[in-house]
Amino acid sequence: MRTRLLPLPRSAEYQTGSVSWASPLRVAVTDDLRGAVTTFALDLKTAVGWDVAFVDAGTGGDLEIALDPALGPEESRVVVDDVTVVTAGSPAGASYALTVLRQLGAVELWSPTRSTLERCEIARVVIDDGPAFPWRGVHLDVARHFFDVASVCRLIDLLAAHRLNTLHLHLNDDQGWRVEIPGWPRLTDVGAWRRSSPVGHEDAAMDDNTPHGGYFTADDLVHLREHAARRFVRIVPENVAAVALELSFIVPVNDVEPSAFFVNVAFWLGSPGVPIPWMKKSVGEGGTVTGQEGMTTPADRKSKEPAKTSARPENP
Repeated sequence: MRTRLLPLPRSAEYQTGSVSWASPLRVAVTDDLRGAVTTFALDLKTAVGWDVAFVDAGTGGDLEIALDPALGPEESRVVVDDVTVVTAGSPAGASYALTVLRQLGAVELWSPTRSTLERCEIARVVIDDGPAFPWRGVHLDVARHFFDVASVCRLIDLLAAHRLNTLHLHLNDDQGWRVEIPGWPRLTDVGAWRRSSPVGHEDAAMDDNTPHGGYFTADDLVHLREHAARRFVRIVPENVAAVALELSFIVPVNDVEPSAFFVNVAFWLGSPGVPIPWMKKSVGEGGTVTGQEGMTTPADRKSKEPAKTSARPENP
């Protein structure tokens, strides 16, 4: 009984026979890895309605998971037996190992909606795995075509399923401004929308005459960051620092310091509590940008902003 794994692990030595899993799946795990198992449990509940019961090690559980300091940060070892043992170098490594176990099981374990599965057979195998590259990413351009939070979260899930760890998110460009910035509402009222999109080659000069747009609120960005963190995916925002060159910024706002937006987005998408080395300004309570002499905000500057227009202007 062999299962095709994607991506291929470093090594997989299949043994004779299989083990049977059913609900409730009994799992022994140390506290430092419980978060990864909780996400795994939610996936099983969503897919097949299975429960995960936390038990003490050595009490006849189905699965035991522990850290092994001899392994690298994203490395893991999986030994599928009567009691399956997972050792990992970090919570991320444990999460990847649990993903491998889902791949070894029935296809229903990956159902995005509730399926019925009484039990599944897992091939007896010893797998040693770890990434060949530390940066394993996917690029998503939400500036030119907007995707909502649910779609981006689904993409994050698929990244994690393939043991990819970076989502490169293209947030702003001429075709749309996708980030809410408190104090500058016209960036999203105007800059997040366009009246139509080009069709075919640019030389044809054809449009679909269909309004398109959308943006992420501050709460949306926090939600994306937290969802990605549960999947051990980092989000790297792009085109936040060079906004002054973009039409989606130039048209709605003519008197703002674009560097302020870079700090806000870095704050919302960056890891909680982890300083970002290239940030030269600080972010205060509620996302307020502070520090650095000479920086201006709407509160300390006379705005030259034109009269407010509708959210979908005819000619932004």
